[in-house]
Amino acid sequence: MVVIYFLQSNNGGQIYSHTYQLDMIRNLLGPSICFHENCKAQCETAAELRRHITGISNTNDKHGNCQEAITKCKYCNLHGKRKFIENKHYNTYHTTIKCDICNLQIKLTDLRSHYNYHKEQKNRLRLKVHNYEKKI
Repeated sequence: MVVIYFLQSNNGGQIYSHTYQLDMIRNLLGPSICFHENCKAQCETAAELRRHITGISNTNDKHGNCQEAITKCKYCNLHGKRKFIENKHYNTYHTTIKCDICNLQIKLTDLRSHYNYHKEQKNRLRLKVHNYEKKI
């Protein structure tokens, strides 16, 4: 027997609720295929497909997180494909910091050496200023 529950939402519409029995029926029909054109991963179960698309796949899943699925950056409110958000966007905006002196994006792992570089530049400039003031 298949039991499908409908819950009432606050605005009067019905919200579909997944049930364990429905997933069992889906699994009997064969593999669940990711609907993204550039992915088409064939997951063995409906639950695996759900984890694949939502980005919470585990080590037992045949396919990892779908790189074509739309996701939200967990550090800011930007939405986009997972392959962009978790790679280029993350590396550009969340593993770097903008230098207030030279306006470059500096990787956090290089921040100390970048700071030391500006310290050396400041010391060289200070020497030039002292030498100039001695001439006057």
